[in-house]
Amino acid sequence: MHRDEFEQLEPALAQLGRAKLGDPGVVLVGTIRADAVASTLGWRPEPGRFHLFRVDIEEVSFLRWDSSTNDQFVTRWPARVEFVRRGTSATSLSDPEPFHELLA
Repeated sequence: MHRDEFEQLEPALAQLGRAKLGDPGVVLVGTIRADAVASTLGWRPEPGRFHLFRVDIEEVSFLRWDSSTNDQFVTRWPARVEFVRRGTSATSLSDPEPFHELLA
């Protein structure tokens, strides 16, 4: 999906993203398996070399962890799902419960 299309479909989320990421100059990085890229695109990643290309993303998940509570906050788009999993111990989380922070 192109940025212009995203801004038309989700103007509030696009504005928030621009304010939190674009204006401060934050770089979004995606992890892509090298073997999958090579077989699909014919591109072979080379360590130490930068390659720029466009990738269409069908789903985005944003996870945030609160170190003071051990809570895990999750937002998924375009599914428009947000929830929090409360930290119950240093290594355990509770079941998801509804939470709204990013999506309007």
